[in-house]
Amino acid sequence: MRLTDLVRMFEGHDKVIFRLTGIGETEHDTIEFKDCIDTIEAQQQEIDKLQQWVNDLQAGMYVNCVYCGHRYGMENDTPVAMADVLKGHIEHCPKHPMSKLKQEIDRLKATLDDWKYQAKCDADHIWALISDKDEQAGRLMKMDYLLRRTLPILEVANDQQGLIEQINELLGGKEDA
Repeated sequence: MRLTDLVRMFEGHDKVIFRLTGIGETEHDTIEFKDCIDTIEAQQQEIDKLQQWVNDLQAGMYVNCVYCGHRYGMENDTPVAMADVLKGHIEHCPKHPMSKLKQEIDRLKATLDDWKYQAKCDADHIWALISDKDEQAGRLMKMDYLLRRTLPILEVANDQQGLIEQINELLGGKEDA
């Protein structure tokens, strides 16, 4: 809704509008408020008139992209203003600076996706190594336990002194009993 539409709705009810807005307590304020509304309306009409003028000037004319030279105009039979057509072209023009920015954004997105994938692969690899380390630690503890249980049996047999020394070395030295 435009300001003029609102003013037209309340035409003849100025005192109500001014009482609601808190503007226009005196006759002098009321006149200034009406002048402001009139000025805003006049400016809006001028903007509309100039926009229509631009659209009329561009209707039936050729418009070229200054970056790639692509030409839009009468043979396209586009019902919209040429300025709107040109705006649409700019988004896809390979020679427009915006195109380079879009390419850079796409490249950075691809790099980010690659980094995310690599981080996931690294995390999976680390998890596998941790799991393997835990499995190896469990096996070492089991071997340590079995070797400690085997030592007394070998010492009784006494003919396996070389093997006993190797086992003691693996276990970190002979245990004091």
